Formats: sequence, C-alpha cells, structure tokens
Amino acid sequence: MKAKILVSVLLASLSLAACDESTEEIGISLVEHSDLLDVSTDSFIVASKSILVDSVFGKSNIGYLGRIKDPETGAFVSSSFMTQVATIENYSFPKEEFVQNKVDGEAQADSCVLNLFFSEFYGDSLAPLKIKMQELVKVLPETTYYYTNFDIKEHGYLRKDGIDKDKVCTLADLTAPDSLRASTNYEKHIKFALNDPYTDQSGKTYSNFGTYILQTYYKHPEYFQNSQLFRTHVVPGFNFTIQSGLGAMMYIANVQLNVYLTYKVNDKSKAQVHMASFPGTGEILQISKINNDKLRLQQLVDDNSCTYLKTPAGIFTELTLPVDDILKGHERDSINSAKIVLQRINDNGLNDYNLPVTTQLLMLPKDSLISFFEKGSVGDNIYSYAISRDYSVDANNKFSSYKNTFTFSNISQLIKNLAAKKANGNLSPNWNKVVIVPITTTTATINRVTYTTSVRHNMALTSTRLVGGANNSRAPLKISVIYSKFK
Repeated sequence: MKAKILVSVLLASLSLAACDESTEEIGISLVEHSDLLDVSTDSFIVASKSILVDSVFGKSNIGYLGRIKDPETGAFVSSSFMTQVATIENYSFPKEEFVQNKVDGEAQADSCVLNLFFSEFYGDSLAPLKIKMQELVKVLPETTYYYTNFDIKEHGYLRKDGIDKDKVCTLADLTAPDSLRASTNYEKHIKFALNDPYTDQSGKTYSNFGTYILQTYYKHPEYFQNSQLFRTHVVPGFNFTIQSGLGAMMYIANVQLNVYLTYKVNDKSKAQVHMASFPGTGEILQISKINNDKLRLQQLVDDNSCTYLKTPAGIFTELTLPVDDILKGHERDSINSAKIVLQRINDNGLNDYNLPVTTQLLMLPKDSLISFFEKGSVGDNIYSYAISRDYSVDANNKFSSYKNTFTFSNISQLIKNLAAKKANGNLSPNWNKVVIVPITTTTATINRVTYTTSVRHNMALTSTRLVGGANNSRAPLKISVIYSKFK
C-alpha cells in the first residue's frame, strides 16, 4: 500500500520517528519546513529464513556448565567450561615466618578450595551431575580468538598428571544445612576441595594445592606482580566437564580459588586466618565449549513455516532487506524512518522446562557477523542495532510484562549505507542481508548516562520462534518506511 499524506496530519509522529536513533537534526528540519514537505509512507515484504550456526565467538562473562535435554528438539545440549584465575597486582601473603603451620621449616596452607558461584540455572536443581575438574598444563594465549567449538583437550592444554577430581553434586547442594541455604547471604555454588597432596610440573610434591601456591610465592614473589605472570608461572587455569548426569545447566558468574593459612605476627598476638582469593571473572579468559545436536537443529532450520532463534550456538534468523524496492521511485527522497517489528510465535505446549525467550537482539550485516564480536563492538545504530524485547509498563511506568514483539524502530541509516555501497560497486553476495542474533549486554552509568560496554553472544538456553519463512501462513514480515521530500 502506498499513500501520500498531509504533513499536518503526520508531522508529530514523523518528527518522533525521525529523531529516533540519533537523527535529531532531521526531525528539527522537518518541523521548521513542514509546509514545504511531501511526506509519504510505504511498506515492503522482508524475506527471512533460519540459518544454522556451527559455533560462536566464545568470550563471555558467564560460564556455562551442565547437560540438558532440549524439550523442543529432544536433543541433548551440554557445555563444558574453562576458566583462568587472576591475582591483584603485587599481591602479598603474610611473611613466611608468621605462618603457623610448617613442615621441615616450610610454610603450609591449611586448606584450599575452588568455588563455582552461580546465581541462575536452567532445569532441575535436584538433578545429579558428575563434574570433572582438571588443571591446565599451560596458559591459553589471550590474543587467540576462541569459539564455542574449541576443544581444550584436543589442543593439548590439559595436564595429564595434574589435578583431576570428580564430584557428584546437585545444584541445590543438599549437603548444606537448610538454614544456610535459606539465608539471604547464601550464594549458590559448587565447591571443589583441593586438599590432597599435589605434585607440580617440576615433580615436587606439596601437602595440598594451596601449599604449592604459598611456597611458590615465597620463592618467586615476582610471579604475583600481575595476573599474566601468575597464570604463566603458577596457575594456568582449570577445565570443567560433565561426565554424567542430565537435567541442569548452571550459569557461572564467578569463580574463586581460595587459599587458607593461619599466621601470628608475634608470640603475644592472636592467631589469625588469612584467606587469599584468586578470582575468575569475565575480565579474564573464560570459554564455554558447546555441544549441540546439529542434525536436530537442521530440522528446525528446514521448517520454513517460521524462523528460529536458538541459543547456545544454535540458530539465527537471516533477513533480506528490500533495499532496491525501498529506493525505487524515491531516489531523491529522504528516508526518515525504516521500522521492522519481529513477531514472536507462542509455544505450542507449555511446561515448567520450556526454554525461555531471548530478551535482547542484535541486527547486523551478515558479512560483519564474525568481525563484530571479535573486535568487541557494541553497536552504533548505523550498521548494527541492539534492542531489547518490547514490554508493557504499569501506572508507575515500571516494567509490567513482556510483549511478543521485538522492534527495530529505525534502521534507515543502515538502508542508506547499504544503498551507497551498492552504488559504489562494493557488493558481496550478502550485501543486503542482515542477521538477527540473540545477545547479552553489560552497561555502565556515568553522570546518570548509561552506556553499553559490551555486547556478547547469548549462550544461555533460549528458544524463540518468529513469524516469517518461505512458507509463512501468517501476515508477512514487512519493513515500514517513511519518506520526505521538498515540494
């Protein structure tokens, strides 16, 4: 449908649309010259399809560990998790002569534990999992791009004679007292005790892993000057895999390697317990290895009655933007707004373990899919657009509930840039194709202004069906465009 409409009728809405996505100058110009403008609208069908994803860039501030059965496909999805740990700069233990526990004059740690902290999970918290923890033999280079199909073992990073511990557990941790788990200060975690004798790579044996770290510090305090030296010479990292079990996937927000020792400053002072904590967070290298059933996912990709968004490392949706059609007959017009609304299709069957719907999406050119994440880009509203799922608010303007739509309110700048590339002869087979990618973002607020600091692949368990596909029986997916030109 094509319609020419009066400026006086659409001026207010047009100004708002034009000001969206950092185009304030266009909106001001339209208001100032409203009596000189012709404004028209049009809509065009957007072709869409599902595309299978082999793997995605693996850097994340969350680690994923577990094994579940996808209720949508019946396929098994599992994830292993590698993490490094860090030290604060120029970290120092108490002086060696203050340490109370000694063997043959050498300081001994009382104990050592590694905790995997998780605030969220999918599945059954009572499902038993057998987790294997292994030590790395060398540090992974931070300059390498690691994807979710990277195999730590195949690339020779696991130490064959190092820490190798199995732990059977549930995410509910029934070994902890009910009163502790009910406490507001309790953080859900899986604990690995590292108190068995430990032999380092040179062949020296220590009473436990904490004693190895402690004595390494006293011999080489320079290794604790920064995290890079610490990882290279002391603790390269750890890998966690699911050996058996099914029904739960934990989202690990933090890792802590804790070393405990008792010390006294002098004979008259009271003995104190010192805890040295070496954390593993998103600021250092963490990689999840995703195992997904590609044959089952391909069956969803082949379903042309809709399109899919499935994570982790599963399915994206590809859109073909009708750039030529949008510009045809409007070569001298301004494109003030170009909006696409993705409509979610409700799940057919509801149960407690349906995979959740993704809440954040990124639209970007298909040819930029790899480089965007490897470069650590955050979206510029020119070539890439990050949005959140639409939602309703209550009377106090607070979040009420999610809607079944995702709105890219104005991608006009992308349309213009793609058209300019074509005009300049910079064409690839994917020149007018964009990909819709589930993402997670982190933000920082400075002087009451919130900035996006990172955009990463969503590797949690999610599934979303969208209206579209070659055999779509619903209303077609369209892009709505507003043009203007001087009379």
